[in-house]
Amino acid sequence: MSGICGIVYFDGRPVEKQILRHMAEKAAYRGPHGIRSWNNGNAGLAHLYNNLSAELMDERQPLVVTGDGALVLCADARIDNRAELCSILGEGEPDCSPEVTDSRLILAAYRRWGQDCPAHLIGDFAFSIWDAKNQRILAARDPMAMRGFYYYRAGDEFIFATEIKQILAVPGVPRRLFEPAVGAYLIGPYALPEWTLYEGIFQLQPAHALSVEPGQFRIWRFWDIDRGYEIRYRRDEEYGEHFLEIFKESVRCRLSRSKKTGILLSGGVDSGAVASVAGWLSKNESNKNAPALRTYSWAFRELQGCDEREISSEIVGFYGLEHTDVEADGLWPLKDYPVYGPDLDDPYIDVYQPLHETTLKIALDQGIRTIITAERGDEMVGAWIYDLLGLISSWHWHEAWLEVGEHYRRSGRSVPGIIKDYVFQPWMRSKLATHQSRILKRLRTRLEGDPAVRVSPYPPWLHPDAARRIDLDTTIRKSFPLAPFNNDAKNRRYGLIFSPNSARRIRMEERTAARYGLGYCDPWSDLRLARFILAIPQWRVHSLCKYKRLVKEALRGIMPERVRRESKKTEPAALYELGIFDKSSGTIRNLITDMRAGPMAFFDERALQLYYDSMLKRLDQRFDIWWPLTLDMWLRAHW
Repeated sequence: MSGICGIVYFDGRPVEKQILRHMAEKAAYRGPHGIRSWNNGNAGLAHLYNNLSAELMDERQPLVVTGDGALVLCADARIDNRAELCSILGEGEPDCSPEVTDSRLILAAYRRWGQDCPAHLIGDFAFSIWDAKNQRILAARDPMAMRGFYYYRAGDEFIFATEIKQILAVPGVPRRLFEPAVGAYLIGPYALPEWTLYEGIFQLQPAHALSVEPGQFRIWRFWDIDRGYEIRYRRDEEYGEHFLEIFKESVRCRLSRSKKTGILLSGGVDSGAVASVAGWLSKNESNKNAPALRTYSWAFRELQGCDEREISSEIVGFYGLEHTDVEADGLWPLKDYPVYGPDLDDPYIDVYQPLHETTLKIALDQGIRTIITAERGDEMVGAWIYDLLGLISSWHWHEAWLEVGEHYRRSGRSVPGIIKDYVFQPWMRSKLATHQSRILKRLRTRLEGDPAVRVSPYPPWLHPDAARRIDLDTTIRKSFPLAPFNNDAKNRRYGLIFSPNSARRIRMEERTAARYGLGYCDPWSDLRLARFILAIPQWRVHSLCKYKRLVKEALRGIMPERVRRESKKTEPAALYELGIFDKSSGTIRNLITDMRAGPMAFFDERALQLYYDSMLKRLDQRFDIWWPLTLDMWLRAHW
């Protein structure tokens, strides 16, 4: 990971180099191999360099190209469709060789396509280009939200950076809480994708670009899923073969651009797929730049129900991978609070943050430069999306009946109830996505807005007055991606993959890895993979009877057979319970006493205390108290 930041004054004021340097140093951990800056008159850009690559050693930025019109580029990027771009750009860009740096490739794309260039890039990226001749700055962020880009705009001033703390370092930028975002954070994964918790500071949405020039500010979406693109085969094996081709390339791109690489490996399908394909590529493809691989698994010796090494160790042994066990029993949620607390940028941290950060420390000490996760695997190919309607519509009635039977066996619900939930309601939701949707949505909005007919979705600790004050109902409705398909299962899959909460989680994990000087990537967060998954029938992806059927079919002969058959979704639930209900209960009670958000008229502290008491008695766990806890931790630490 690297980092970028910059300032442009469109009123002609000069950018002070020391302010630009101060911005960069606020995220100095992103630039262990140097911070370089460029400024000329009213514009200045800086780049924080972390050399994680086994190739492309000279990523010297800011990249300045002089001529008829000077161009200056700063990028935090890994471009994956390099060969395709070099082939297209090669004639007009003699520098487009296999060794060309990503920054030069992006700049070549800009010279070829102008402001349309982001649509031609595949990979993880956030970049800015200052076009001095046109007095214009262009910025873009990748569709999978793997890189961050924040900005502040006031009058003729435009400031941008990889992290919010860099923007806050500029004199004159206000530091005020944005109440609608605070209220949305308190109740869970509801926030608009452009929001931050700071008033006036926004994030560029994934798959969006912006252009700023004198008197003009424009944001547009440069990519979205093609709803008309469909892939149909006759057999599961053909879907598996196609998936594997894409997944291998996704893993290959991340390995070939890394030095010594660590893989977080559990007993689940998603991380097992990453480790197995990485092992297969290292074993079967001759590549002098292939990185050394080491896997990391959490070792539970007391909480043995959480220990998944019986599964993960088979992959390690099968491919002869270097491996480290991370002792996990003593790393429960909120262990050593406030050591593993929220960053200034955002309150959100993972409930297993002590365990994650300990793993990163160990990896760093062992010389690892890049951490590979499987963060979006469940969103891509799992996550309780059952396409029973699709099975029936495809005339796979026998398999559909087996699915109904499995739902009955697991839930005990009646067959008519199952048909209603998994056939009739999805059919109705699919109709909502057609030409009838405007009328039906308008009616639904009226019903939801009527207190007489609406059941409150809010947890008891949120003041009702606060919800009304910030119009939280509207925020919740707008926080879900619009449904692009006339297919309920695909819409739910699309909503998971591209949800603002998924992007927020990715940003937190990438930032945490960067603080340890580590690169962060996820083969499951690949645009090519998302295109494929959303182009095929969802019952081919995952079902109750055939858990993650697509991946398991694809990995025949690559993942050890017992692992392929037995791996499943995993979660160290006992560690969570140990922390929340026992070891950290005193910390939690201290946090929910005299909460910092209380004076802001958001909290009912007594209601939160009573709710936690009911949780301890295992009476109520409908709402997640992690949101108010982490918000209070953040306010205590940074406000």
